Amino acid sequence: HMRTRDGARECSIQLCIARILEHTGYEKLAYVRYLKALEANHVSQTAIHELRRIARAYNKPKDVVTLLQSALDSTSSPEEQAILLEE
Repeated sequence: HMRTRDGARECSIQLCIARILEHTGYEKLAYVRYLKALEANHVSQTAIHELRRIARAYNKPKDVVTLLQSALDSTSSPEEQAILLEE
């Protein structure tokens, strides 16, 4: 459980840094931090959502599809999968 808790903590820290970077206009650096958050916690729906949003903004459809697949793979319920597909 320690590794999971450490990964969740690291993910939270990276998400906070990413949000600060994004709010100050450093979207590309924020994207890197969102990736680090996802590395720390592979099922972070927040990290996946933010990465998809930025990838769409930069017109990177391959990245959007890859991230959507990651989100679907990490979601167990059909209801949650339907919500992801509707976004």
